[in-house]
Amino acid sequence: MDVGGRERFITGATLAAASAAVLGPAAAAIAAILWTLVANPGTMADAKDKWQNNGELDALQESVNDLNRRLTEVANWEGGTAETVKQILKQFVTQTVELAQQRTELGNVLGSSAKWYDRLSWFVLTVGTAMMGLVTLQILSNTNPLTFATVPAAIQATLQALRTSIMGLGKHMLKFGMAAVMIVFGIQSLTAQMGMKFQGLQAGMHYQGAKLTNDPKSGALTPVMDTPKLT
Repeated sequence: MDVGGRERFITGATLAAASAAVLGPAAAAIAAILWTLVANPGTMADAKDKWQNNGELDALQESVNDLNRRLTEVANWEGGTAETVKQILKQFVTQTVELAQQRTELGNVLGSSAKWYDRLSWFVLTVGTAMMGLVTLQILSNTNPLTFATVPAAIQATLQALRTSIMGLGKHMLKFGMAAVMIVFGIQSLTAQMGMKFQGLQAGMHYQGAKLTNDPKSGALTPVMDTPKLT
């Protein structure tokens, strides 16, 4: 990904703003819209890699699966309570798998957005450059009596058409940005929830080995829970 995407956005928007001094309010409106489109495609590409790095979730799944395996294969814990706990562990793993998939999908969206915004940066730069070309044309027409009456009107008509087109693009990008923020917020919330759930599992189930003991009151076999480790 070209690291100059943000620079192209800024350059194009700056050129458009500078042209407003000669071309008037229509050019100023276009420049304002271009500034709202400024983004950093390189940062989006980096975010894609971070969102698709599910190493922490993989570690959570491995830890919980290991705990479930030891309860079943080593401790031979059975009964209604055992089944309830095992189902909770399985559901937790299933949720982490789904969360990893969502993070990967968001990474794909960010990757596509990075490419799209990179192309958009070239568009903004082209618009800004073209508007400076219109400035030159405006200045030249002011010195030529034959074009003084027609060229400025044609330039303003061009600017109005360009403004209408870019306004539509700006509204579309605003909606896209808001949707992306909501998606990111939702997945961040899910990630935090899964972390809290795992901490709850750690706090409530500190199994170290395969030991079973008899409950002092009922005599029922229960796993040893007095060592605060999962290994």
